Amino acid sequence: MLKRILLSLSPLLLAGCSLVGERSGYEEPPYAVVERVDEAVEVREYGPRLVADVAMPAVGGKDGGNSAFRVLFAYITGENRAKGKVAMTVPVETSGQGETISMTVPVEQAGDATRMRFFFPSAYTLETAPVPLNQRITISEVAGQTLIVRRYSGFNGHAAKGRETAALDEALAKSAWVSAGPPVFLSYDPPWTLPPFRRHEVAREVVRR
Repeated sequence: MLKRILLSLSPLLLAGCSLVGERSGYEEPPYAVVERVDEAVEVREYGPRLVADVAMPAVGGKDGGNSAFRVLFAYITGENRAKGKVAMTVPVETSGQGETISMTVPVEQAGDATRMRFFFPSAYTLETAPVPLNQRITISEVAGQTLIVRRYSGFNGHAAKGRETAALDEALAKSAWVSAGPPVFLSYDPPWTLPPFRRHEVAREVVRR
């Protein structure tokens, strides 16, 4: 019963458990700040990271975010060959909302879908990560990245994401960097965190001009 309740919550459940956004005890991928573009935007250097990805189609006019979360949450709570649990981490990354992206196997078609990404704790490798039972999940190591990131708070619906992406791109246009990828959204807090204390980020991979 408890598991069904947890699965019904939003993707942000992975990120913490307090009203003011405390995230102590949850591992976050380390990064180095390369440059501060303005008070809300910075350029970060990330090393290689092990991830679990899933892409889910939009259904009934709603994006696939909740469905993607349920698949990943089931995986880290034991729906894998080892029947082992994987510690929660922050942030949860989403992309592709409202865009056409390729689906993971066994669904080879393209369509409106949301891709969600879970970052493994640093102790895991490709060899030690539990093998998922759900074939929609792909485990892989992503290469190091340079990301330009804008941090914001409040509610994080489609309007907010569009506004913050535009603000990020405005800062990017004035910087020494150019975009090398589509925007992704990073979420750090559970849904019951008070909006002023929520941590959201929009990011793009970048290279120097």
